[in-house]
Amino acid sequence: IEDLLGELKWIASRLTPDQVIHSGANLNHRIAQINDQSRFQVIPTAQVECQTQAGDEHRVKVLNQDLTRGTRETLDITVDGSTADMIKWIAAQVGAFYPSLICDKFSSSPTDTIELLKILCQGELLMPLWFEPIRQNENS
Repeated sequence: IEDLLGELKWIASRLTPDQVIHSGANLNHRIAQINDQSRFQVIPTAQVECQTQAGDEHRVKVLNQDLTRGTRETLDITVDGSTADMIKWIAAQVGAFYPSLICDKFSSSPTDTIELLKILCQGELLMPLWFEPIRQNENS
């Protein structure tokens, strides 16, 4: 416990007042603040289902496992094939990422990518992170 408390002090000392203030902000506020410098992480309890429809349309659903409410469908949208591929790729990400990673991989515009990320946050596939990456303790 002593080691963990020391680590917590080290991490807390690197937080800015703005990061602490935004930690209590509700999800809608965080989503409204999303921009090209935002970071995201996949919600571990979320999974994506994708069904091909007529033509190039794909129905994408996000399902979330909840200990108290069971499986919930949190998003149901119809998108084109390239957007469905992008969503499946996003869902497979481990760790935090920036919108630029998606723009580079899929040659998508920053504006379209950010709009998609907002939808995926509202649909509970992603969590927008309000803090910068915390550097590793040089002593650990």
